[in-house]
Amino acid sequence: MPAHGGAAAFPYFFRQSRTSRIQRTRSLDYSAPRTVVEIQNALRIGFNMERELLGRIVNIESLIERHFVSAQDAVNKESLTSRLEERTIRLIEDQEDKFLKVDRSLILVASPTVPTELRTLFSDKAGSIRRNLEDPPALRQNGWSLRTSDHAKLMHGEFVRVKSRHLIIDLYRDGTMIFGARVHSEFLAWSDKQDLEIHPLALIEFLANCFNFYELVVDDLRNIPEHLRFKIQLRNLHLAGKKNSLPSGPVGSNPHWKAFARFLVAPSNSWMTEITVSTASFKPYQVAFSLVHELYIWFGHMEESIPYVIGEGDSRAVDADQIANIG
Repeated sequence: MPAHGGAAAFPYFFRQSRTSRIQRTRSLDYSAPRTVVEIQNALRIGFNMERELLGRIVNIESLIERHFVSAQDAVNKESLTSRLEERTIRLIEDQEDKFLKVDRSLILVASPTVPTELRTLFSDKAGSIRRNLEDPPALRQNGWSLRTSDHAKLMHGEFVRVKSRHLIIDLYRDGTMIFGARVHSEFLAWSDKQDLEIHPLALIEFLANCFNFYELVVDDLRNIPEHLRFKIQLRNLHLAGKKNSLPSGPVGSNPHWKAFARFLVAPSNSWMTEITVSTASFKPYQVAFSLVHELYIWFGHMEESIPYVIGEGDSRAVDADQIANIG
């Protein structure tokens, strides 16, 4: 009897438990029929959430991309700065008399902001950038130009160089160009036997010729960069305790023009500034004026003291025609 009673009770208990579980499952069923309006609202919410999520993902991707681009730009700029400094030091040190190192001097560096290459630097053909460097264009036949009467020498398979007693120029295959000039009585301090008075016409004409030639360099590049970088520095302006000065206004035909000029002395032993310009908007005489402007302001002159200028406001440039017409 006990065995028979226990066997009969088990199936009943099992059936009861299974029935309870089914009832509980049904009580948790959320799949009740929805109206058409409810379905449309749910779809609309889903689509809106999808668009919002996609928009956020795009924003995150854009932020990440900008971060890495900015980081890479910083690395590229640092690398370019380091490379230009090394090349400038090479220019200063690679001379027997080292006049750029021991004398009062001006150094100008022009460079693309990204790697590229000159087409004709290593060509001997007429019209190549190398031949142009040996016989560069000038605003005046007997003015302060880039002419050295030197043959362009190939250096280390990287660049060519021309030089004279007062000027040395390196032109690299990647489009970097470095000019080094003496502030000397026979060049940028013309006729001043103490090499102290920077000659305004010599300074401005020389820089105008530098940038005018660099336009030829840009035209010779295989790939035109978006931007160009220019850096100018003056060195040893307080050499031996004697300070260089820069006069206001132009050089007049009157031999006593200095008596009417205001001479201001260099505030410190050295000076440097740099600018970056769009290649598309690169105008040699405007860039020349921009750097001359910064130099005059550093010496303490007002803008009106800068000579050989044409134009107004942001369109101001070195007046090449005025200089060219000076006898």
